[in-house]
Amino acid sequence: MKIIGLFLAIAVVLTLAGCSEKPVSTLPAESTDLSARVIPPDVQRLFNQYALDMNAQSNSEPSRSVGFNTDVSNAPYDAYVVTFIWGSLLNVAAPSATLPVTDWSGSLTVNADGKIGTTKPIAFEAGQDYLLLTFRYDPKVVGWVSLTSGDFDGISFIIFLRRVTPAASATAITFATTPFTLRLTANQMASFAAYYQISNTSGIAVLSQRLPPAITCPSGLMVGHWVKGNATGDRGAFNGLWLKSNGDTIGVFSGMFWTENDGRRLFSGNVSGVFTTQIIAYLEGKWYYDDPRACALCGAGFGRFSGYFRYPGHNDNGGILQGQFGSLTLPANQLDLPLTGTWTVLCDRSVN
Repeated sequence: MKIIGLFLAIAVVLTLAGCSEKPVSTLPAESTDLSARVIPPDVQRLFNQYALDMNAQSNSEPSRSVGFNTDVSNAPYDAYVVTFIWGSLLNVAAPSATLPVTDWSGSLTVNADGKIGTTKPIAFEAGQDYLLLTFRYDPKVVGWVSLTSGDFDGISFIIFLRRVTPAASATAITFATTPFTLRLTANQMASFAAYYQISNTSGIAVLSQRLPPAITCPSGLMVGHWVKGNATGDRGAFNGLWLKSNGDTIGVFSGMFWTENDGRRLFSGNVSGVFTTQIIAYLEGKWYYDDPRACALCGAGFGRFSGYFRYPGHNDNGGILQGQFGSLTLPANQLDLPLTGTWTVLCDRSVN
């Protein structure tokens, strides 16, 4: 019965939320001006401590955004970190017995074409403050129970909104509690920070920022042959296919490996087109044997390589590559060894 009553309370709050497009307080006459103020330094420190990591994007927090966790740069959704902190934000050092209890129970609703991906309660007291069951069944709404008296509570969200929503000025989210209601559009959510003094002893602060698009660097596979030029395997050639991560062939690679007089083992080569000789990338790196069958590091039936590739042209971006050749299941004196590896473009910097 207690939970049913809480749901009814939230329904009342949501009804009140539909009455105005401006911040609303339903507290009695002691309520102060609800105009937005600059966030006080002490409250900003709370945001710094408790708001979701802007770089996390649900990786370290439990996500409910099924179908929304695709690469943000390619998906039709923008992601926002939105944090609300409420209570005695400027009186947190005062004894709780001297301050009245404020009921902040309410809800956050995504009204646009979007979902609430992650929900992180802030400073909830066990047995007093808790999330309602609505958030488990409807990804567009989160409900909660929260009481403060000389302390503070809050919630931080990651919210996904579809970019192609027709009306950019339409309400995207609605925060609704008995003391305070606020609506934000998608444009506002991109960069919004405000503090509202609700009463002589209570306030609420809001911080919303759009997450930068995720950068997914191209990557793929290498499959081919590592061919020793002699039984010792100190030199030879390699070749194979340069593949996308889905297995599509986008080039062929080939090159030479050798051992320097000082013992360094190096390789170089290039990647060319599948049907043309046009060079796509240049390869360089190091290799070594990792076959313990003859002696540690001196068996010539299995080894590893790593290095980098550079696209043609001065200071063009490139990437890294690594892999292995041979197999401990093959004869140690076999000259033609299988080669497998991976390559990844370094999107954010050039390879020097």
